[in-house]
Amino acid sequence: MNREHFDAVISDLHMPGINGLKLLTEVHQLHPHIAFLVVTGVDEVDVGVQGMRSGADDYLVKPLRESAVIASLDIALHQRKLELQIEEYRLHLEEMVEQRTGQLQKALKQIEHSYEDTLQALGAAIDLRDNETAGHSQRVCRYSLEIAHAMGWTDKQLQSLARGAYLHEIGKLGIPDGVLLKPGPLTMDERKLMQQHVQIGFDLVKGIPFLADAAEMILMHHEKYGGAGYPQGLKEEEILLGARIFAVADALDAITSDRP
Repeated sequence: MNREHFDAVISDLHMPGINGLKLLTEVHQLHPHIAFLVVTGVDEVDVGVQGMRSGADDYLVKPLRESAVIASLDIALHQRKLELQIEEYRLHLEEMVEQRTGQLQKALKQIEHSYEDTLQALGAAIDLRDNETAGHSQRVCRYSLEIAHAMGWTDKQLQSLARGAYLHEIGKLGIPDGVLLKPGPLTMDERKLMQQHVQIGFDLVKGIPFLADAAEMILMHHEKYGGAGYPQGLKEEEILLGARIFAVADALDAITSDRP
């Protein structure tokens, strides 16, 4: 068997040096797809059944009849052929799954890049609507990421933070130009109207699964640590950490930019 290929082994149970069951075990370890028949005496049928439980394809009772041997061999060889076909199919299927998985991951990466490009473009469009704060979303995003990175945030957390930062002012799309672009101080009613942009922004993105974390940050980005913010008057640990990080970055950009 080490020198040439065989399709089947027919082995007695009792032999000098090694018994049939031990041979069966060794053959199956080295040649798992070879058919194996064990030969037993009339009073050893139980041992033959044990052989089948150990992996033999069939057992033959002595004295052997040619027709019985050929019939058992035909069945065993057919079974092994089917096993080989199944094994080849399984390996081929694994290769196909691996290939398809690679293609899917590549496609998902492309989709993710498209998402990010779209979000950046949308953030830029929001900034353009309010010329006084042009570039604000990109600057605040960079500041926020630097702070979070220094705090040891994971790539996934940073990605979510960036999305929230880019879109934090999306709710201003629903604020009238007369209020949004007013060059002077806002009246009380105008201020209340302006404050609605956080809820408007949250409502716009909350139904988008990959923006779920960003939506919370959009809603909370004007909350204040002492509780004087809006819309819910949250304070301290009640405010999402991403929103707290963002608030620092937003304040930094506000006081270092030429704006009302």
